[in-house]
Amino acid sequence: MLTTDDLRRALRNGGDIAAFTDLYARVLGNPPLPISSHFEEPVALPPARLLAGRFIGLLNSRHGMGGSARIDTSDVTLIPYPGAEPAEIITKMEPDLVTIDCSALDLSVALLYVCSMVYAVGLSVQLETLRYAEIIPFDGFFHPGRIPVAVLAECWNRHLPLVATGRSTSKEDNVNKTRYIASRIKDLAAGSEADGRPGRLLAFIGGESIRAVSDQLSADEKKGYIPAFDDEEFEGSYVWGKISEKPGIDTGRLSALQTEFERFFSEAINRTISLPMKSETAQILIEIVSRLRHHPDITGGPSVRGTLALQEITDSLAAIKGSLTADAVHKAAIVALPPRLRTRGSKPAEQIVDEVVKEVLFRMHFTARTENTSDNETDIENVVPETPDETTPVSRQQRPFEKDKKDSFTVVPESRELAGPLDKNNIKLTDGSDLEQQYHALKKAIMSLISDLEEQLRNGRISNEDYEQQKKSLMNRLESAVKSRLSRSKQDTINTIMEMMDAQDRIWDKEINFNRMYVYYHLKDTQEHVQLSPFKKDYHALQWVIDGLRQQDLIRPTEKSTGFLLTGLALELLLDQLLERDGILNSIVSSHRIDKRQSGFRSNDTRHYSPGDTFRDIAIRRTLKEVARNKKSLNDVRYSDLKVFLKERPETQTEFVFCIDTSGSMGFDLRLAYARLVAGGMARAVLQRGDRAGIVAFNDYGQTTVDITGNDLNSLLNSIAGLAANGNTNISDGIKAARELLLSRRNNNRKTIILLTDGQASAVSQSNYQRLRAVAVRDPTEEATFQETRLAAAAGIQISVVYFAPHNESVEQFIKGIARTGRGQVYRITGMADLKKLGHKRLPGT
Repeated sequence: MLTTDDLRRALRNGGDIAAFTDLYARVLGNPPLPISSHFEEPVALPPARLLAGRFIGLLNSRHGMGGSARIDTSDVTLIPYPGAEPAEIITKMEPDLVTIDCSALDLSVALLYVCSMVYAVGLSVQLETLRYAEIIPFDGFFHPGRIPVAVLAECWNRHLPLVATGRSTSKEDNVNKTRYIASRIKDLAAGSEADGRPGRLLAFIGGESIRAVSDQLSADEKKGYIPAFDDEEFEGSYVWGKISEKPGIDTGRLSALQTEFERFFSEAINRTISLPMKSETAQILIEIVSRLRHHPDITGGPSVRGTLALQEITDSLAAIKGSLTADAVHKAAIVALPPRLRTRGSKPAEQIVDEVVKEVLFRMHFTARTENTSDNETDIENVVPETPDETTPVSRQQRPFEKDKKDSFTVVPESRELAGPLDKNNIKLTDGSDLEQQYHALKKAIMSLISDLEEQLRNGRISNEDYEQQKKSLMNRLESAVKSRLSRSKQDTINTIMEMMDAQDRIWDKEINFNRMYVYYHLKDTQEHVQLSPFKKDYHALQWVIDGLRQQDLIRPTEKSTGFLLTGLALELLLDQLLERDGILNSIVSSHRIDKRQSGFRSNDTRHYSPGDTFRDIAIRRTLKEVARNKKSLNDVRYSDLKVFLKERPETQTEFVFCIDTSGSMGFDLRLAYARLVAGGMARAVLQRGDRAGIVAFNDYGQTTVDITGNDLNSLLNSIAGLAANGNTNISDGIKAARELLLSRRNNNRKTIILLTDGQASAVSQSNYQRLRAVAVRDPTEEATFQETRLAAAAGIQISVVYFAPHNESVEQFIKGIARTGRGQVYRITGMADLKKLGHKRLPGT
């Protein structure tokens, strides 16, 4: 997933990979200085003596060991460079001490370079060194193949002391230069000892100087000795620079340190992407989306639907793997987001998404972050004059990288004090316009206390059990404050239910869960700039909002996942709040009912026989009395003499099937939410009037979700609340399913289909398509719909349409054609305002 190539690209672009400095520090094993992630900011120069190990006493002696001592040259090996391979030579020679003829300054900078992420990933840098206001002249191009760097890396890896035997001066002639190098080698060789024997010293010498140095080592003359020049301390010196594309010496191999870092890095990344993530999924996805929307190479970021699609794919991959991993988040983002981005320039969307996801997951940056610089910060160019002022004392010159002194500052107490005591009486939120400010202040105080608890846990002052108990107590107090405020707002509950419906429809799945709602509210706040309750924008408070809905039975958990569904009770709460019980929905139901059939017989208990009456309906005693009164014999009794018990003929009912469009297009502009309200209100009115109702939902196909019932309102409302937008719009199959459901009941009841749709037919069944293709119709989707409508009308079924969409002449003509063919009416709804207005008057039919 993340590779060292990514790290190199990040550094070249001015990015930041400081997140991996601890990993490289483990490779170095107790490094002598902090690991630098880059050199764009000045870094203090360390002393070269950090590499000297047990020879540090020699380096502290200004005059060395005297220099006149004769040494055994067999214990000193001179290696010329370039052309030398330090790793192979050091492995073969197994020295006790290594020297190199560079200056201590050069070695100090090499130490900084090796202890940096720039070296770890194999990049080169161009560095400058500054001491006070004076630039120290030296060749500042450092790369992994540079001999001081290669020697230093190998020595550090093998725990060998390394000493610089040159000095930084450009005025020295070659004779004095070689004499100085030989003098330092003499000092070190004469004073070195390992395990009771002379120490083996390995010296790397530039090829042009090696013969002269060898001759100097063989000479006994004291006059050839030069005392040590103390240039190992660089107090007040800094190094800074930038990544260089100038080619370095490519040795064709990585150093042992670089190889080990690649191994550590690869193992760490593989382990990270396969382990379950501890971070909250929704927060990670929101950070990814937020960075993409503000990315300089993106002109159009992910939409709400795209973000929720990312959540969906992430959840699906997590379900397959059994847990959420970084690898799942990365794969989901690559699949879901690139098609939804509009980019500028030549950088592909897939690369942008790849980089942003890696930045979020691994806390790194592929490009430089732009930050505003305050007025009192000074650029490097302004610090270093081209020609230092010779007359100005160094002590009075401005030191580089030193910021101006602030005019004012605040002194804070040693311990953190919170604004206001957090006793039980103070943990509450009051009414007022500053509710959001109150909540954030309260949560900040709680989190501050939890932070203090974490510090106590790290210091061993409290046990893990005490920490968990006190943390839980603090969060419970915050939860109580939020819930006490939530219970006061019924309108907020109504808004939350509508928002959950909207989220449910946008994700094209009937299940919603906490993470989806957190993402949904984040996008409503940041992208759509909708005014939201502070509790819906906060991670913890939103959990309590959802818990409150669950306790009120407004949502119910699903059986096989962590998601939940809105209940019929939630839908009924919306209906009571938003629509009048005796308003338009009752009026629509009434317009599709017929009056009860009344019997014309006047008697209160019996009547004359009618064809079709059965034997058990005959009133024997009443019949015999009638025969006796008329003085008839039994042989003379006719059908007209029979008395039959008068039974009230059952009232003829109307059976409604609400045929609801659940295609993907219904997820836009709250269309499916309005359809739920209309269908739920009409279903309630139907059952209250003694009629019967059922539910058919359709997208690619039509299917019955609730069979026709006259008393199970709860099933009807639960089914309507749980509908989800997805797929194409096959209106003809929806009408077919509704027709078949109604005709499966053999009775004399009147039958009505209420079609709820946005009218954008986009699919047709295979059988209908094959039949219509032969006659070359203009639009098979519409023609198939009219055929099914005619079949329903021929069976005595009336079809009316409730139409949810903005004005579209062609679609409206199609909708009117359905209603006209089905001998029904058209009702058009474009928003909540229409529903509320229609509670006071009849919807206009066409």
